[in-house]
Amino acid sequence: TVAKVLVESGASVVADLGCGEGKLLRRLLKERSLKKLIGLDASARSLDRAAERLKLGEPGGASPERVTLLHGALTYRDVRWHEAEAAALIEVIEHLDSDRLPQFADVVFGAGDHAECRI
Repeated sequence: TVAKVLVESGASVVADLGCGEGKLLRRLLKERSLKKLIGLDASARSLDRAAERLKLGEPGGASPERVTLLHGALTYRDVRWHEAEAAALIEVIEHLDSDRLPQFADVVFGAGDHAECRI
């Protein structure tokens, strides 16, 4: 359902914020209308697994030009994913401490308040 909504949004650059091991990214790779995919996660280990799952940079796998995996947190502004025209956050909020929710909301929902952002 999430992949369908992202495709129907008309976005060509999509970020999976809290991408974990890349399950959604792998599904989104099948969608040719999505020109660039960005995965962000706080866990370097999960990002390593995502790279393996996506076969990032391997023959027959996802190309680094189309898929970018980023190590980072959603409680700090990060311009590396601001080119995204749509974003998904699946099973992320429950992993945040309640005192971090205001920063999270500002980073994710306030991202479009800046000239260099298009979210």
